[in-house]
Amino acid sequence: MKRAYYSPNNIGHFGLALQNYTHFTSPIRRYPDLETHRIIRKIRDDIMNLDTEKIYDQLKSICEHSSVKERLADKIEREVNHYKMAEFMEHHIGEYFEGYITYIGNHGISIRTKSGISGKISMDLFNHLGFSYNSEKKKLINKETGIILYIGDQVNIISKSVNKDNGKIEFTFINKIDKSKEKIKSLIK
Repeated sequence: MKRAYYSPNNIGHFGLALQNYTHFTSPIRRYPDLETHRIIRKIRDDIMNLDTEKIYDQLKSICEHSSVKERLADKIEREVNHYKMAEFMEHHIGEYFEGYITYIGNHGISIRTKSGISGKISMDLFNHLGFSYNSEKKKLINKETGIILYIGDQVNIISKSVNKDNGKIEFTFINKIDKSKEKIKSLIK
């Protein structure tokens, strides 16, 4: 359950279609699991002297803390991953890579190489090459060449620049691989 939000209120589990649910499995969630075990032990060992209001208030605070810390851990993990990718790519500027389009938006596209490196291509390049962005269908269209770029398309790219400080990697296009026609469509006029 990535991005779980902890709460003392039982709301079940949508994905598992369970009305009653608590989480015991992930090593990253050890503190919430520990608190759940403590409560179960309190109930088991001393149900007659249980102060449910006090437990609920403590649990509310623990849940909020755990939710905030989990999101912080996710953010730090992303930042470290981007930094390490940029550090790797620093030694590969100007090199050729194969990748897939993972996102298309009005500022550009995101690419993930076959080796797992993520980077972007600015919309300025596509405008220069005659592409226009269709926000409704999340695609780039070049009416002159007939090339259409979709999320999932395989492309050949060159690493253009790297900034380790912010973990940004910029690519430039060579071409799109058109598997259906078994040929490569050039993006450069």
